Amino acid sequence: MTYAHLKKNAPSIIHGPMNRVCIQPPTAHALEYIDVMLQARGYDIKKRKRFFLPKQRLWQVFLNDIFCVLTPCASTKLEQKQKLQVVQSSPEGQIKYPIFSEGGKNSPKAQNIGINFIQSLVDYGLAQRFTSIILISNTVTTPASKAIQTSQIKISHFSYAETVVSNLVDHCLQPANFRKLSDSEKSEFIRLNPNYTKELGKYSTSEPLVKFFGFEDNDLISFSEYELEGGIVTRYAIVASKFN
Repeated sequence: MTYAHLKKNAPSIIHGPMNRVCIQPPTAHALEYIDVMLQARGYDIKKRKRFFLPKQRLWQVFLNDIFCVLTPCASTKLEQKQKLQVVQSSPEGQIKYPIFSEGGKNSPKAQNIGINFIQSLVDYGLAQRFTSIILISNTVTTPASKAIQTSQIKISHFSYAETVVSNLVDHCLQPANFRKLSDSEKSEFIRLNPNYTKELGKYSTSEPLVKFFGFEDNDLISFSEYELEGGIVTRYAIVASKFN
């Protein structure tokens, strides 16, 4: 799949009418997951726009500097037989372009996202000046996964299985109020705690919670925990792609 046509026809695609679309349950969960995630990152989701390309069964979500893409979900045999029933959609939905990297129309491999797909997302994101791309799909190929890690624009990939729980922090045993420290806060923390890399706990960049908030490698984050004796306390941790 490429987004060359989106660069040429972005206004018509973004503003095309798309009403009364029947959504599969996994896709509905994923769309809700995106809303909750964007809210957790501080965005006003009242301004977000959703669009559906029926020919490709592809969802797009736009909000400020973030672009989200949901590829077709076929995680179960039942869902593979289901088809989205579109009562009314935009004429742009008839545009023909390849979505997947390999496999036939009905092949499970057709659900794989390849490196060309990722590169086209990067090209489109850079052209439209997005700072972040969120991709939700069943699977990605190994080359595509490497391309995500080294892309020129930040890409967060989630599987449909990861979006089943719409809010990762909405649990009594889960720490709350996660946030990234600003550069000045981080500098001050390091000044007061020069051995912080050895003393603090670490979160992997591959953890769903880290991807949920959009944290990156070497970020210093804070969060709140409840202790029976001390009440609510603030703790700190490091986000790391590799652990020493």
